[in-house]
Amino acid sequence: TWPVHCLQDSEGARFHPDLRLPDDLLIFSKGMHPERNDSYSASQAVTDDGLMLHEFLRQKGVRRLHVCGIATDHCVRATVLDALADGFAVTLLKDAVRGVDLNPGDSERAIAEMIAAGAEVAEIRTLEKN
Repeated sequence: TWPVHCLQDSEGARFHPDLRLPDDLLIFSKGMHPERNDSYSASQAVTDDGLMLHEFLRQKGVRRLHVCGIATDHCVRATVLDALADGFAVTLLKDAVRGVDLNPGDSERAIAEMIAAGAEVAEIRTLEKN
């Protein structure tokens, strides 16, 4: 479906050089298994040691996720729906997502599906006030 993007060890897969990350950062990667189709959902992401994201979050006592990113109608949608199915409360940060819209309206339909499944919707500026 997609052109090659974020190819492992390529420039497109690297974090932006100006991005400041903490020293104790734990990175979860998805789509790394050559025998599997790429996973859209972050819930299928794993560490180098094989720890899955949802397992890590449960171990840390996380109950709510705030989800943003690209693409609303693919990876964001799959991540939100999987997180809800895994029992997490989910807030979609609507002003921090962007869709592909291969078919016009795909993103809006994806947002409606996420809301129907139980996701709440907020904007970053609203969260910053709390």
